[in-house]
Amino acid sequence: MEPSAYLTSERLTYLPPTLRDESFFTKVQTDPQIMKFMGAGTRTPEAAKVLLMRCVYHQQLFGYSLGIVALKDTLEPIGQAGLYHFNLEEDDSRIEIAFAFFEPYWGKGYATETIQALQAWSTSALQNEKLFAVVNPKNTASLKVLKKCGFKFKKNTTRERVKAQLWIWSHQG
Repeated sequence: MEPSAYLTSERLTYLPPTLRDESFFTKVQTDPQIMKFMGAGTRTPEAAKVLLMRCVYHQQLFGYSLGIVALKDTLEPIGQAGLYHFNLEEDDSRIEIAFAFFEPYWGKGYATETIQALQAWSTSALQNEKLFAVVNPKNTASLKVLKKCGFKFKKNTTRERVKAQLWIWSHQG
């Protein structure tokens, strides 16, 4: 992991993905606790590598992506978060926010801090007024964080053949 943060918050640093992050991406994407409510669940190491390559490409194309969240003081990686276009099309202006943390870091406000930092960065750096999140309705902790950060329920949907909910945040409220 190279410490070239594109964003920092009070306690956290957000690092863009690089191909050197394969072991970390694999650790996150194969962790049953983290992936319990994420899409179709845990990924294979091969699928995690494909996701990493997709994220690196997205970073090169747009200047942001799903990356690594690390503690600011130690650079210890504690999860993944970022903004990305799920469909990965240049003309797709819809930006999705995603976040996932290792269990020891749950309940410490890191998800809220991350979302708020990404909302502010999205508005100032990208002049983006809206973000969306797709969440498993059973993931009550993430739903609580999204509500706290001003996201509003839009509709029921599916992601990777799993029931999900679409939530929208607008800078205008």
